[in-house]
Amino acid sequence: MKRSLQARVLDTVVRHSMICSGDRIGIGVSGGADSVALLRLLAGLRAQLGVRLFVLHFHHQLRGADADADEMFVASLAREFEFDFLSDRADVAGEARRNGWNLEDAARRLRYQFFESVATTNGLGRVAVAHTANDQAETLLAHLFRGTGPAGLAGIYPVAGRIIRPLLGVGRGELRDYLLSLNQSWREDASNQDTSRTRARIRHKLLPFLQQEFDPAAVTHLARLAGLAREEEIFWHALEDERFAALALREPSGAVSLRIADLLFPLPMFKAGSRDAEPRGGSAATPVLALTRRLVRRIFVELRGSRQQLTARHVEDVLHLATKSQSGSRIELPGVIVERRFDRLLFFPVSPDAGAEKIGREQLRDPQFEYTIALPGSSESARIVPRVLLSRKFTAGSH
Repeated sequence: MKRSLQARVLDTVVRHSMICSGDRIGIGVSGGADSVALLRLLAGLRAQLGVRLFVLHFHHQLRGADADADEMFVASLAREFEFDFLSDRADVAGEARRNGWNLEDAARRLRYQFFESVATTNGLGRVAVAHTANDQAETLLAHLFRGTGPAGLAGIYPVAGRIIRPLLGVGRGELRDYLLSLNQSWREDASNQDTSRTRARIRHKLLPFLQQEFDPAAVTHLARLAGLAREEEIFWHALEDERFAALALREPSGAVSLRIADLLFPLPMFKAGSRDAEPRGGSAATPVLALTRRLVRRIFVELRGSRQQLTARHVEDVLHLATKSQSGSRIELPGVIVERRFDRLLFFPVSPDAGAEKIGREQLRDPQFEYTIALPGSSESARIVPRVLLSRKFTAGSH
């Protein structure tokens, strides 16, 4: 006999150690079917879990009266179940314009900032959000189209810091059937139907096509792939952290640097020139190239806090800089400058308002690489760093 939806959610909570008895748990509720189902399911489990529940709602100020109605609907639902209701709002469109974010990214950032803030203020140990198996499948496909590496196949994690996702193994259709069986209403967000957005096209066009034309269980298979990839990532993350700690240096300037030889051959048994480091089967890749790529991403996370916006193409650009470029060459990643200095790579964080000139003259300045030369025909001198003249600009023929 098929287990109840509530039992499956409880199994997910226990298997991933999401909740402990006595916890204060926030539930992110937008008013949509998935989040309303999450509220109903956790409400049914609260006595068994021994938790106190809070309903959290973030108003994005994007949909006018409809968004106001969503907020009132969620507040009413919280009152019905006698849960504390905590809400906030922000001008998501304005923040997107000011920071150069797309609208979806801005909404996500501000929503999670709200969750973190309200959790800290109210002593919430976890915040549950309503990502489903469908969200997992959509994320996996979006990562593939963006050019992800193997790490991106892990998709959405069941537990990420304070955030937990008890519905990650449940399909969206199952949740709607569950709500209908309870005669429970929910709110529909018309903007989710806007197929000009990549995520909406995947949801409303690509996934239904895959299910109809290839396999009705496409969502299940994609979600399972993500789960297997996450298991692999547990090992890789441990190795990345150990190699990062052993090989990378945090410079006084805030940069992270490491020797190019250590980046390309990060494991001692595979050093350049050893027989084990020689390509096999005509491949130009070394046995540790996968770890090399992961170290690049690990350094990016150290400087930026997440891997967002870093693509596989960016990682390959760093490897090209390390293997094909001369000292003084540099490339730009999202929010990070990478420069080759002799036998090392230096990774510099860049503030959003830093222009190229400021980056070149201030953030990439390192006293150990500066030197002074006399200017011909002048009593003045100039202090030089690679590719940047700091103290005086002059042209041919000037005195």
